[in-house]
Parts: sequence; C-alpha cells; structure tokens
Amino acid sequence: MKKLIVSGDSCTDLDFESVCHPTWDFSWPKWPEHVAKHLGMELVCLGAGGQGNEFIYSTLQDEILHTPHEEIGLVIAAWSQSHREDYQEGWFGRWRANRVHKSSDLLNCVKKSMRQFMSFQILCERFNLPYCHFMMGALYESMFKGLEPTELDKLINPKLTKDDKIDYKPIRSRELDETEIKRQIAKYKYKMKNFLTDNIPKEKLNFTKFTMLDVMHEYYKNGDIDEYIVSPLDYHPNEKGHKVIADNVIQRLSTYKVI
Repeated sequence: MKKLIVSGDSCTDLDFESVCHPTWDFSWPKWPEHVAKHLGMELVCLGAGGQGNEFIYSTLQDEILHTPHEEIGLVIAAWSQSHREDYQEGWFGRWRANRVHKSSDLLNCVKKSMRQFMSFQILCERFNLPYCHFMMGALYESMFKGLEPTELDKLINPKLTKDDKIDYKPIRSRELDETEIKRQIAKYKYKMKNFLTDNIPKEKLNFTKFTMLDVMHEYYKNGDIDEYIVSPLDYHPNEKGHKVIADNVIQRLSTYKVI
C-alpha cells in the first residue's frame, strides 16, 4: 500500500483538542484520513497545532528523505500563516512555535513562506513524487488586519473581544507594504504547480484569499456557521467541516490531475 504523507497545522492535526472544550471528544476522522481512505493509501500525518510553514516544509522533507520513494503515493502540504515562528529545541529537536515571529516582519515572513512552497515543489519533482499543496488558512491577511485573540486568550480573559488585536506594524505604510507583499507572492505564483487553492485568474496578484477554510463558507453562507465549526468559541472545522475540506481536496486532485 502506498503512503499519503501530509503535514499542516491544527486543522491537519489528527490529535486535535480544543482548549475551549477540554472534555469534548474529537476522535472523529480528520480530512487527511478521509483523503487517505478515498485513495486507498496508508496515512502518515505530521500535522501539529500552532505550527507554521517552516515546520510543515521541514517535516515533509525529513519524511520524504527517510521513506523509500517507491512507497510514496502522494505528498500534501497544507500551508499555514506566514508570520508563525517555528523552531526546534533539545536533544530530540522538539518543535515549538510562536504565534508571531519575534525577529522578522510580515513582508519577509511571506517571502520565506513562498520560498518554502517552491522548495517543497522542487523537492517532490526531484524525486518524481506526486504532490499537491494549498493554503489551509490565510497566508498574511489575518496578521495584516490585526490578529484577533486566540481561543486560549479568550478562555483566560472572557472580556476580550475581536477589537483586542495584535496590531500590524507597517514598514513604510499599509498600502505600500501590501502592494509589496502581493508583488513578492506574484514572483513565485506563476512557477507554482498543483496548488489546489490557486483558482484566482492569473492577472490577479494575490492568490491567498481562497483557502480550504474558505471552502466551508460556500456551505454555510446560507445556513448556520455552527454546523461546520467546533463551536462559536472555537472556529476550527468540526467533523462535518473536515469532511467538506476532504471532499474538496479529492475533487481538486482530480481537476488538477495530480494522481
């Protein structure tokens, strides 16, 4: 049986737990499990909550290099927010993360992520491995608009609202910064392949406004958002939301003729 190798953040983590609902059961199938079952592959899921794109690329690279290539059926990178800071520590190299990179800015975090996207593509093509990648969440928009409190923040301080944000600090100005961010994205966009959320016309600069989490909006825009998320306190996809994401990944694998 071929292996499906996947990495991502909390929306890809098979052991996801909600800090808002510590006693709830989250053992239902996540989207990588649905995809693996559909493809008839053995799942190797590396996703972990809170991690960013350096973690995603590094874990996939390590797994690819240490797995006989004839055993790999498909590799998927479910990319996360660019401003997260991943690092390893200790003898065993345990992965840690900061929500916001402490020594960089959003523009250069985006540049780094785009390099990682291309490096992932080049790595898979070097070993002739079927692959695809996509944005699970927004690459830069959430940081640019100001990061809202996390589920844990709101649990610790229930008085926090959406207005209690980590503000974006412009390098020059908001307008100039976003123009340059989009220009950097465009430099890489035209060379990227099998990017399942890149459905924006090529004349557009920014391809990040459509993500797999946005997919759920198509399902609940005329209904109740609570049907596809964990709860009003935790916007992670619930069992139904994961099935929606999986169905769209499977459909796009066919559309893009990945395998």
